[in-house]
Amino acid sequence: NMTIDAISAKYPKADDDSQQQMLKQVLKNGISPMFIKAQYIIMDGMQVYHEEQIKEDDIFKYNLKALNIPHNTNMKAIQTKYNIQMNKLEGGEAGDEDKLQALEKARCVELNTETQAYLTRLANLANQHAQREEYISRKFYRDYANWAPYWEPQTKSSFPSIERDYLKDISGILSEYILVSKMNCTAYEPLAEKQGSLQQWEDEYCANFKGKLAFIVTTITWTCNSWGIEGGEGIVFEGEVSYNDDGSFNDFTIGGGLGESFHVGGLGALEVEAGTSIKEFIKIGKNEATGKWEVKDFGLKADATVEATVGPLKGEVKIAEISVAVNAGVQVSGSLPDAVLILTR
Repeated sequence: NMTIDAISAKYPKADDDSQQQMLKQVLKNGISPMFIKAQYIIMDGMQVYHEEQIKEDDIFKYNLKALNIPHNTNMKAIQTKYNIQMNKLEGGEAGDEDKLQALEKARCVELNTETQAYLTRLANLANQHAQREEYISRKFYRDYANWAPYWEPQTKSSFPSIERDYLKDISGILSEYILVSKMNCTAYEPLAEKQGSLQQWEDEYCANFKGKLAFIVTTITWTCNSWGIEGGEGIVFEGEVSYNDDGSFNDFTIGGGLGESFHVGGLGALEVEAGTSIKEFIKIGKNEATGKWEVKDFGLKADATVEATVGPLKGEVKIAEISVAVNAGVQVSGSLPDAVLILTR
């Protein structure tokens, strides 16, 4: 483009007077056979040049359309395939973000693979078209430059104008190259692994659906996802059955050990009792992968409770519960978990 502009800036503009003077000079000296031959070659070449350009352009558009149809079909099929899979998943923090991210990356990679195959075929087609167009242009302007001095003998600047027009043709050919970019798949890298464990469903949504019944030394408890029984004096026992959120069986826990309860004191109708226990336990359930029964965990559990009775009303507060298990590790709960945790350390 810089060369074209430089030539145009130096090329003198032809006016009507100079063209008339040149024509008079030619007629005065007589029309030579070389003038007629040069004129014929240039005019004939110009006609062939335009015809071949139109023909080459039509062929390229036809082949490009034939190339685009299957490519667009393949790209649409890839999009549809992954859209169906992704529509079955849910986003959000507690949703299927990891699976959605993996599908996004897989779709990106597959689209890029199809794009790369299309670019390979497109490059061959575009390069052949460009080479053919350059040959048509070069052939015409070569003959034009050779015969122009015989056709316009008084024109000393004919060659720069031919050079400029040829460069304009080349610039036009380069502008026809189709730019197709591949997607950047790095934005869909797998999400970082989530740290920590999710809160139990029943702890957040079943806070109002918990119950407890006491029969002398035996207590029955239940929540949304579990029910259990515990009791005994001196030698204590417990059993608990838990379920998954969909209602299917998850596991059951059995345990036994030593326990003691004692009277703390009273004031009028208020009676306060405290109790402690320490029990060994074992948790048994099905392996989700194999479906076979297995020991999921085992360990030791200790707790301390305070129970107050006011007339017919009775309430219990679990001061602390410490569980030490092989797989679950150390777990502390109750009204004083932080203080108990410090003591255990």
